Amino acid sequence: MIMSFAPPGHTPIPLHQDQNLSNFHADTAALHLQGFLYQAEKCRKNCGFYGNPAWHGYCSRCWIQQRQQAQPLTDGFRHHTGKLHIKPDVTEASQLLNRRDAFQSVTNYNVNSEQSTASLYQAGSVLHFSRPCLLSLARGDFSEFLKALRCLEAQPLLTRCNNFIQRMQEDETISVDKKAEEVQSFYQQITLYYPDHMSEERDRLLDNIEKLVMTRIYKSVFCLHSSQDEQKDLFLHKRIKSLSWVTPRMLQLPLAEGSQEEKNGISCSVTALIEMDSKRAPQDKLSCVSKACNYLYKSIQSCKMEPATADDLLSCLIYSTLKANPPRLWSNLEYITRFCNPKRLMAGECGYYFTNLVSIQYI
Repeated sequence: MIMSFAPPGHTPIPLHQDQNLSNFHADTAALHLQGFLYQAEKCRKNCGFYGNPAWHGYCSRCWIQQRQQAQPLTDGFRHHTGKLHIKPDVTEASQLLNRRDAFQSVTNYNVNSEQSTASLYQAGSVLHFSRPCLLSLARGDFSEFLKALRCLEAQPLLTRCNNFIQRMQEDETISVDKKAEEVQSFYQQITLYYPDHMSEERDRLLDNIEKLVMTRIYKSVFCLHSSQDEQKDLFLHKRIKSLSWVTPRMLQLPLAEGSQEEKNGISCSVTALIEMDSKRAPQDKLSCVSKACNYLYKSIQSCKMEPATADDLLSCLIYSTLKANPPRLWSNLEYITRFCNPKRLMAGECGYYFTNLVSIQYI
């Protein structure tokens, strides 16, 4: 017997060796990885939203309330990093003056940064990075990228990334959509570091920069209480759950019902879709979508003995999504759309798979 993993305050669910994941619905068996069964749990306060293991089983709203009860916020507010920021006692006139100065400084910063970036690019001086340094930063392995980022020559890039991350984490007045625009603008500025003939290295660097930035600011932009993402997640979850009666025959799946290809393909696809919620970087969440579709493609080809069509994939993906009912599906899709490298979503295999999954949420 294998014991499942459960958040604090919940009882693990036993999973016998002879039980197949495809026999479980997402409400009872969501994720089966390396001998563990992960079950998507509701908030510990039973408010109707999903809990998060990072918040000890609470949703974002109840977690904030829990923190406020444990650490009353009287003279200031506590950021998620644990630092206490004291609110200054300022008059209305001084607030208006500060806003005007802040707006002017931001405007000057944007103008100066655009001019300096353009002059650097026109002069061909990419922050004085040598070709070996550019190549080391463009390595496919993220751990190697972090090592290269610590070298003396790459310090300007590291400083710029840290400053941007700190600003995204601390400025709670910026909306998620505005932060998404600034992140995408930051990506575009990074591309200016590489000349046109190093397009492959530039794409790999963007992947590394995306993972570095988004894993650090994940809690500041994903499924925030100020947005409507939690409500939309709950609505979509109930909508998918109401379609649990749909069978493979109704969707005309190209897989033989009850065959080993159907069980393996659907089961692995369900696992990959649910695993998406545990990732932080947009490219890692998108990779889970690609894995789910690749599992289905292989199962279809082995069953039909011929290449799978787009209609075959879509019907199987719909059924896998209904079986998985992935937690926080809306928030994950919005997160990928907002913060992923646009080149990944507009072209290639990943973009095609992601488009299919996005269309399913409107069923």
